[in-house]
Amino acid sequence: MNLGTLAKILIVDDMPINIEILLGMLEHDYEMSFVTSGADALDYLARGPLPDLILLDVMMPGMDGYQVCERIKADPVTQDIPVIFVSARTDAASEIRALEAGGVDFIPKPLNVAVVRARVRVILELQRRTRELELRLAELKQAHERLTHLANHDGLTDLPNRVLFFDRLDQALALARRHGTRLALLFIDLDKFKPINDNWGHAVGDQLLRLVAERLTGRLRSSDTVGRIGGDEFVALLSEVTDAGHAAQVADDLRCGLAQPYALPGLTVTISASIGIALYPDHGQDAIELARHADDGMYLAKQAGGDGLRLFPGAASSPPGPVLSPPGPALSPLDPA
Repeated sequence: MNLGTLAKILIVDDMPINIEILLGMLEHDYEMSFVTSGADALDYLARGPLPDLILLDVMMPGMDGYQVCERIKADPVTQDIPVIFVSARTDAASEIRALEAGGVDFIPKPLNVAVVRARVRVILELQRRTRELELRLAELKQAHERLTHLANHDGLTDLPNRVLFFDRLDQALALARRHGTRLALLFIDLDKFKPINDNWGHAVGDQLLRLVAERLTGRLRSSDTVGRIGGDEFVALLSEVTDAGHAAQVADDLRCGLAQPYALPGLTVTISASIGIALYPDHGQDAIELARHADDGMYLAKQAGGDGLRLFPGAASSPPGPVLSPPGPALSPLDPA
């Protein structure tokens, strides 16, 4: 039932005289249809369009009104259509049976014009308000979901932000402790990103950051997580790595992927990254310790000239010496397209 359109009412009654009476009472205010049996009613509903209200007789040959109503309410497509029973049976047991079958009201025969119009009007108004409330609740739910997403994701790249990323890291650590597996935390910092903003503007820098996010995500498994925690700082959580060599291999693949040229409107940009690696349980037992050690490794890679990666070397279980990428430029140039 849309605003400004007549509500649709379906009459189900095997007696033509009863149909004529109801039509006379309601046809000036509503769009009316009728059928003369329960089977025809179910067929009508299957073909659509669906009515906003059904006026249903109880005593009909073949399928009675109670059975028809139960079938209507059992169908997800029609279960929300309100049904008003119309019957000469006015005993309490009949009214209870009608309500148990799914009816919302019971109008006794002989029919009173004022009563029929009033009850139809009230039920349709309740139906309208119910639909408005459902729509409003759906809108509020969508708004809540959008706000929750915004609160947990970076506004530029749509990657998990610091809060969501470290929540996932805590969950991954709990699973790793339970199953006795390793995981790796990568801190990824773009080398000399500031000159890109200074030379080409923040719009170019923002577009580059979005492309970097896409490359990082595209080179990792769906079980891994990439996040953005600062201007040009990214993080990656690698679940179930076998050892330091495995983590370094993945990190170097990311480094090589990030070093490929980026085609932007009017120019081509290349940039490198410094990556620090820390493993659980080798280099830390909790998120704070792992983050500190991965950050230390990233700064070591940056101090060594950038475009490289280093495994945190401080833990006794670390392999001897830092893990480095193959030699590369400290800063990739900006090339006009």
